[in-house]
Amino acid sequence: MIDVATIRSIIEQYEKFGWELRRVFLTSELQAKVESVVDRLFRGVEVKQSDLDAAWFTRTAKNGGTAWELRALEESPFALIEVVDPDITADELELTLSATEQQLRDRRHSASNGN
Repeated sequence: MIDVATIRSIIEQYEKFGWELRRVFLTSELQAKVESVVDRLFRGVEVKQSDLDAAWFTRTAKNGGTAWELRALEESPFALIEVVDPDITADELELTLSATEQQLRDRRHSASNGN
């Protein structure tokens, strides 16, 4: 399981390249592991209990939209990206992000089954 120092390093690397931490999902296991530093680690970003250990980062995309990158909080680097138009509705955004989160779940499930 990933440790606090590695999570901090991931966040710092994204910020170095202009990404902003927007959302965090933690399993109960990782939440318990980082509980004493969760506010400092995620700098006030809301942490939601989930079946995923992942963080959403955003930055402005070249087309004027917003790039959303979902980074798995794992030792092995893996991320999925969605670029959304600036005129997307809040509901459409949530549907898009939920679909990307499901892709990450599917990937983790496939990996755990040896596929």
